[in-house]
Amino acid sequence: MAQQRRFTLSIFLLLGLVIGTAAMPTSAAGLGQAESGQHAVQVTHICIITPQFARMQEFYTRLLHMQPKKFTEDYLEFQIPGVVVSLYEEASFAQMAPKAVPKPGTGGVMVELRVADVDREFERLHSLGLKLDIVLPPTSFPWGNRSMYLRDPDGNLVNIYSRLPER
Repeated sequence: MAQQRRFTLSIFLLLGLVIGTAAMPTSAAGLGQAESGQHAVQVTHICIITPQFARMQEFYTRLLHMQPKKFTEDYLEFQIPGVVVSLYEEASFAQMAPKAVPKPGTGGVMVELRVADVDREFERLHSLGLKLDIVLPPTSFPWGNRSMYLRDPDGNLVNIYSRLPER
């Protein structure tokens, strides 16, 4: 049985693999050991490597309505049920894995957050006084989502959406 997550995350990984999921299994099946009707791979963690660590921390703290768990001065995690979203300071990451440092804001990351009411979330974000780079105001789509797109401080695309009532 799959438990519906509060939001979905999609990310274009460095290897060029696109992963998106709308539901997470309630059990942790190993690779190649998927339960009937479920994917064998479970997305558990998304890490955003950033040269703007402090700005990104403030942005995602406000966006996600939660405080991160800070492990070091250059690495933190937002521990959300079903997935961990982390931020890693680019210079520190480059010391550990210099050939793996991505270029920020190149469209390679899209974080998708499912909320109960995207219009209410749009108003809430404006009321916080954040400088928002709105790409698309709340808009309804024929596949049943109402979405708004904005960019985080690194230029990564963030889709905040809610499901429309079924007709």
